Amino acid sequence: MNYRLSEQQKLIKKTVSSLLKDLVPTDKFRQIIETEGFSKKSWEKLAKDGWIGMLADSQSPDEAFSLMDMICVSEEIGAKLFLGPYSLVSSFIVPVLTQLLPEGEQEKSLETVINGKKLMTAVLPSARTKRQEVVVNWGGLSITEDDDNIYLSGQNEHVQFAQYADAILLPVENTWGGISLAIIEKDTTGLIVESESSVDLSRRLATLRFDNVKIEKNAFIGGWNADHRQVLTENLASYILCLNSEMIGGAQKVLEKTVEHVKERKQFGHSIAVYQAVKHQLADMYTFIENAKSYNFYTTWKLLNEPKDSLLHVAASRVYAVEMYKDVCEKAIQLQGGMGFTWEQETHFWYKSALYHQNHIASARTIKRFIFNNL
Repeated sequence: MNYRLSEQQKLIKKTVSSLLKDLVPTDKFRQIIETEGFSKKSWEKLAKDGWIGMLADSQSPDEAFSLMDMICVSEEIGAKLFLGPYSLVSSFIVPVLTQLLPEGEQEKSLETVINGKKLMTAVLPSARTKRQEVVVNWGGLSITEDDDNIYLSGQNEHVQFAQYADAILLPVENTWGGISLAIIEKDTTGLIVESESSVDLSRRLATLRFDNVKIEKNAFIGGWNADHRQVLTENLASYILCLNSEMIGGAQKVLEKTVEHVKERKQFGHSIAVYQAVKHQLADMYTFIENAKSYNFYTTWKLLNEPKDSLLHVAASRVYAVEMYKDVCEKAIQLQGGMGFTWEQETHFWYKSALYHQNHIASARTIKRFIFNNL
């Protein structure tokens, strides 16, 4: 395979980078995270320019984008720390709805998401290790039912931007052992949304509390007894690769800011960039980022062309990206003499993002156990 970006992909990165720079300049970014935490106007602009619906089937063959193009966009999203669930919506929710919704319902539920009129978030699974086995939990809500309805009780934690969302894509483990899927509106009776504190200031989280929430059985996509586990798992892999790309973009931005700092910082009359110890740290950061980028690019190609045996590569690339991101940010803070963790220097924004990714969906330890168990 060719690891170089195509001309279209280079243009995508340049265009998105320019757009994000205009949408959320540094001073506005600080203002948003200190106040509302999400800019509806910026989200609608991103949607208007077509970036939300890149993986929808609505484009003509000549205009269609692939997951390989999507990871280029996600890299710029991570570099800017865009305040919104971009990868979640674009690489998970949109393709899931595209594949599962009947054509007559797509205009109602999908088009409003793609054009930015409705913000939809999703409840994602969590994985943990139990007796050396990896257990995946798709929500864990308690269920009661009658002839026509399902009643849900319990809670889902750490749902991205749920306090700003208009609707939620909700997976539920049904009584047949499958994963049913429903779209519920935020104002559904019995649904309570509570904001959480998040270490990542660019990614707001919330807890969904279900107090005997009623959903008609025929309101589930494909019916209550449908099993969408395979479709959800396939698109979850795409989402993880886009998150990897966000981390790569963030790490690249941190490296750029660190190089600028060491060139300007003087010690004994010389820029500290001339010292070997500093050069070695920067070289390590660069190598770590490039390795993560190449592996993520290869894994994306693998998922698109040889999906049968690509899941272990997705898991391994996730571990590598998570560890790379945290390591690069910590080295940057060290090279900046601790200034990187001050509010003015900004590196701490990406470091906090790296800390969030340590346990998103699964910890690195759990993923390593999954890889070990499936070798």
